[in-house]
Amino acid sequence: MRHARARESSRDNRLLKEKSVKEKKTLKLIGLEPRPEVDRDFIDWYMKEHLPVLMKSREVLSISVNQIMTGLSDPSHPGLAEPEGGYAKYLSIFEFNSIDGCKTFQGNSQAIDAFDKAKDDWKPSDVIVKFHEHYTLDKAWEIRSKRNVGLLHFVGVDVPDELKDAMKFFHEKNTVPTLSRNRNLISIERYDIVDLPTTQSYSFALQKAGTRPKILNIYRLGGISQFKSYENSKEMHLNSQNFTRFASSYLPNTFKVVMRIQYLPLKTFRR
Repeated sequence: MRHARARESSRDNRLLKEKSVKEKKTLKLIGLEPRPEVDRDFIDWYMKEHLPVLMKSREVLSISVNQIMTGLSDPSHPGLAEPEGGYAKYLSIFEFNSIDGCKTFQGNSQAIDAFDKAKDDWKPSDVIVKFHEHYTLDKAWEIRSKRNVGLLHFVGVDVPDELKDAMKFFHEKNTVPTLSRNRNLISIERYDIVDLPTTQSYSFALQKAGTRPKILNIYRLGGISQFKSYENSKEMHLNSQNFTRFASSYLPNTFKVVMRIQYLPLKTFRR
């Protein structure tokens, strides 16, 4: 049995490979919370009318719509965080191959027209924008290929600029190798926040609460049952212990986990 585990560990280490990051893949994340009375009509309009028009912009590689799943995270997990007012029910992820592509999209006439039409179709009070930020890809790890992704686990950290490298070093040398030994984890992507001017905007109410994560990690898993197993695994507990030990060598609250939530993919548009 011991030899079998050793072979499995060796195999997992071989599967853990860092993806080449040739371009600064950029994400636009928009968290939307419709009023319950318009929820079904809004999400139907959003996926059938609004996003297909935005996909006509050649700068957009993909757009995914994801729905929140609450009650999955272990409440005893160190750093479990939820902003005041809660997370958005829906999270849209716009993917571009570069920062310039995202900037071009911001001024794209088709996209501007689509956002203007949204202002005509919906009242500001119909939907709340709880999150709207941009991130560029820093590093990515493919752990197990040929697996279908059924859940996205977001972990966002706020950290002083002068300690970002220390946080990333710990993540790369401790978190990634430790968590990758769990058979349920498919891939990891790490992003840096980037300030981009937003020339397009919905007319919806803005309620951005809490601290913006400067570093955003996206962990992909197969689904709810896989996440529950992953969340309560020995690898996760070991990683929590390691992080607590790492953070204790700095002043309290130097490293703040300001986002920790799970979303299920509803629909993805690809070019």
